[in-house]
Amino acid sequence: MNSMSLESLQDAAGPVSRETFDRLVAFEQMFQKWNRSINLVA
Repeated sequence: MNSMSLESLQDAAGPVSRETFDRLVAFEQMFQKWNRSINLVA
């Protein structure tokens, strides 16, 4: 998994709350789980 830190996300995207960061991390984990079974990108 290639999770970024809150600080590196803020450097790249500007101010991001911890709650939003936590939601993005949860989305990344769910996306990676389901992308193994179903191609979600194409």
